[in-house]
Amino acid sequence: MGTLTSWLDVPELTNASGVGHYTTTFTWPPASGQADGAYLSLPPIDNALLLRINDKDVLLLDHARPIADMTQFLIEGENRVQIIVPTTMWNYIRTVASDIMSSAAPNVPYVMDKEMGIPMPGRVSNGLLGPVVVIPIISVVV
Repeated sequence: MGTLTSWLDVPELTNASGVGHYTTTFTWPPASGQADGAYLSLPPIDNALLLRINDKDVLLLDHARPIADMTQFLIEGENRVQIIVPTTMWNYIRTVASDIMSSAAPNVPYVMDKEMGIPMPGRVSNGLLGPVVVIPIISVVV
């Protein structure tokens, strides 16, 4: 698969829940040769993520605006980026919700719709959605 897309757009994953593993490589330094380091910018992630650069964990990322200074992890030549993103269980649970009962109570969709007046929520997008960008940086003394 060449582009990042929601699991909803992959027929085999439409109702799946799990963990997405995304891997890519890039060459360092950039062709211009003018960079002292780089940031990695990711799209917002709904729940959590694990980022590894050249098999080293990058810690303390804000999953709502994930950007990391990856300078210390860069090596000359090919660099490997791994992004691990778990999904929620919702897309799967909603497929079996009508079978879920508790203490012989009516099933979840019935309770939500008939007793609470809340429609069953739809499926949610999962996965790594959006661009992953390497941003070279140059240090300047002012």
